[in-house]
Amino acid sequence: MKEIKVDRQTEGIKLIRFLGKRLPAASSSFIYKMLRKKNITLNEKKGTGSEILKEGDVIKIFFSDDTYEKFSAQGNKTEEITADETVSSSIRGFSDYDIYKNVIFEDEDIILVNKPAGILSQKAVTTDYSMVDIITDYLIKTKQYHPSSGNVFRPAVTNRLDRNTSGILCAGKSVKGLQYLSDGFKNRRFEKFYLCPVEGIIREDTLYNGLWSKSTHANKVIIKDVGPVSSGGRSFPSEHFKAGNVPVQTAVAPINDNGTVTLLKVELLTGKSHQIRAQLSTAGHPLIGDHKYGRRSVNDYYKRRYFLEYQLLHAFSLKLPEYGTFIAAIPEQMENILKKEGLWLPGIQEVFGDRLLKI
Repeated sequence: MKEIKVDRQTEGIKLIRFLGKRLPAASSSFIYKMLRKKNITLNEKKGTGSEILKEGDVIKIFFSDDTYEKFSAQGNKTEEITADETVSSSIRGFSDYDIYKNVIFEDEDIILVNKPAGILSQKAVTTDYSMVDIITDYLIKTKQYHPSSGNVFRPAVTNRLDRNTSGILCAGKSVKGLQYLSDGFKNRRFEKFYLCPVEGIIREDTLYNGLWSKSTHANKVIIKDVGPVSSGGRSFPSEHFKAGNVPVQTAVAPINDNGTVTLLKVELLTGKSHQIRAQLSTAGHPLIGDHKYGRRSVNDYYKRRYFLEYQLLHAFSLKLPEYGTFIAAIPEQMENILKKEGLWLPGIQEVFGDRLLKI
């Protein structure tokens, strides 16, 4: 018999999902059968599988050791992972990134960090070292997460920034935290703002409406403009709500320009892959440094002068209604380019909470 006590990080998950993660080799019909026969119990009672687990709940699995090992995710050996055995970011080539200095906010359920450009939000292949790994290492080292504790929860990010996009990245430290963040992003309850310099001059607040689709090559997306582009209301043209269409909306507000480049505050109203980059490029204002959607001649200039290898796009502000508004400091390279190109405003870091948030 195996006895499992639900911890705070796992609280909020359904019993059937919990069991599915603990017994991944077992079919759901088998697990339901075990619940009906009371070979698996919840707090000494028969469970249905639909119960929402709470901290302190006790699950008992009345299997033989061989049967449990057959269906269990633990296999024949459970490795104890300690803080000293975790892999630091410096070993993986990110020696200049210190997560301890880049935690913007955390409580028992969520953590917000300032992600640097150049690191994936989550693995693309198993050998990648991503922000999920960095955050997990941090939680292990600070004794907030114990991967060998026997529960099924794993830290995960909920807003996946592109590899070369910097700024606020959110992760759940518990099931409750993941549910809160995932629901908020899915239902657009959170306000997300980005900072980016783009080619050309934009002098008025503008709402871009478009239809999103994946390209057949080069890992690109295509956004078709659909009118009107306006600074008025935010309703999407109703005639484009048709099966197969994927509407996207991006709102921009100019902060400063130098005659050829405009520094924008961008509000992401929808959240499709490459949306900001593709939508602004379609509108004739590609992001500076964007080799996928921008102009080569412009990007070559910034590469020669500033060694810029990627688009300047920074997720600088996020408003979570139950928590407040959070700001991510501008990366040093981006700050340097904005200053030398005449796009920096005196005290711009300080006015994040004033001017930029009111634009």
